[in-house]
Amino acid sequence: MQEWGEFSEVTREEKKGTESDGGNNQVQTRWKPPRNVAIVLNSDAATSISTNKSVLGVVARDRHGQVVAIWVEPLHQCLDAEIDEAMVLRLAMIKAKEEGWDEVGMLSD
Repeated sequence: MQEWGEFSEVTREEKKGTESDGGNNQVQTRWKPPRNVAIVLNSDAATSISTNKSVLGVVARDRHGQVVAIWVEPLHQCLDAEIDEAMVLRLAMIKAKEEGWDEVGMLSD
């Protein structure tokens, strides 16, 4: 649970629940149910250069929006934000395979 707290803290500071619409405007984002898949995996990596650590997080939701699994994996070194994002996608694919999920959608930033 400590890792989840670290992930939440870094993510909260970096994103504040908004994303850019391509201009100077910030748009509130919401989760949307999948259309053609049974499970959607939302993944994100939080990187802290000051502590030289990263945290990978994956949330799995069913087609009704119910959370069915959460995985958090701390990295004890900060490689690069792009590499960390690739690693969290890899983690999501590994977990989907372990769960036996065939119809999976993936969302990441």
